[in-house]
Amino acid sequence: NKDKLIITNPDEKASDALMKIATNNVGRLPVMENGTLVGILTRSDISKTIQMKTEFQS
Repeated sequence: NKDKLIITNPDEKASDALMKIATNNVGRLPVMENGTLVGILTRSDISKTIQMKTEFQS
């Protein structure tokens, strides 16, 4: 549904949020906590986070 707002929350894994972005073809996700907007995640924010995590694990 085009009218459905796709959101994430602060506790969601970065990889899951990135999957939401890719699956729904959106560039950013509002971050909601208890019904309040607490931030916005972009595709590049999430990609950088995943890349940094991968580098630290190496």
